[in-house]
Amino acid sequence: MSDDDPRGPALHRAFDEIRFGGSRTLNLRALQPTAMQAMSMAEQWMRAKQMEGVEEGLIITGRGNQSVDGYSPVRESIVKLLPSLRRRNVIKSFAEHTPGSFVVTFALVRALFETPNR
Repeated sequence: MSDDDPRGPALHRAFDEIRFGGSRTLNLRALQPTAMQAMSMAEQWMRAKQMEGVEEGLIITGRGNQSVDGYSPVRESIVKLLPSLRRRNVIKSFAEHTPGSFVVTFALVRALFETPNR
């Protein structure tokens, strides 16, 4: 399938639905929160998924295509939040999945007790 194939985005969404499903996807783009609301929602969601023992999840932020100057404050707030949650052992890793989404791998709950003292 080529990059300009119109089936591409729909096919990728279908694979994401199979891989993550609705319960392991946080779609901030659809909710349209402010940057601060997005950070709070995302942190609460990731902590809940960690407690549920979920292995990985998808956070959709959007790319900012519909925003002023193509800048997404929600995406940038999540970019800043993810390293903090990794340091606090809520997530084990994260990676950009698409320009408007991230895949997070959750840390085991016991990792919360292994956080080094500062």
